[in-house]
Amino acid sequence: MKKSPPYHVFICTGTKADGKEGICHSRGSAETIDCLRKLVAQHHLADAVLVNGCDCFRSRISTCGPNLVVYPEGVWYGGVSLPDLEEIVEFHFKRGEIVERLLLQ
Repeated sequence: MKKSPPYHVFICTGTKADGKEGICHSRGSAETIDCLRKLVAQHHLADAVLVNGCDCFRSRISTCGPNLVVYPEGVWYGGVSLPDLEEIVEFHFKRGEIVERLLLQ
């Protein structure tokens, strides 16, 4: 039986319950998902990190998107730009260190 990856990342696609697209979508969440998947592959972490898109987390935090949550820790990152993803890969996934400056407050 294949082992589950240690990290599972959900990135908000900005699709709301009413079907409208929100802030995460308008700020490039689809590109964020693609970029993180490529970085995971480039860093040879495909067995350690699973990346999925998901519908809007909720309006309270959507103003700072794109947002993502990393499990199993339940670490929420907000306002993530493409350059930030390299830092998340290097520090969170490779070293197990949370990127404090990106934490959703």
